[in-house]
Amino acid sequence: MKKRKPLFNAKKRVILQALNKSRIGLTPYTIAKRTGVSWVTVKKHVKDLEKTGIIKCPKILNSSRKVCKLNFDLIYGKKPLKKRGK
Repeated sequence: MKKRKPLFNAKKRVILQALNKSRIGLTPYTIAKRTGVSWVTVKKHVKDLEKTGIIKCPKILNSSRKVCKLNFDLIYGKKPLKKRGK
């Protein structure tokens, strides 16, 4: 049997676990403080995870900060509701 490569490396897994625990979203700086991973590394991995759609990072109004959250719609396979009458 062929040995499979893991989906996420150790640092991405730690970032995803921190986001799963928070449920309200975290900035990349806060993720770095909670996980112990350097800020630059967190920023790089957040960018990769955002490209794949696993997390969403919308900007906060009137600020340049981003709040990252897990994309539960993708994880649990939820589909958008159909609008009635259209």
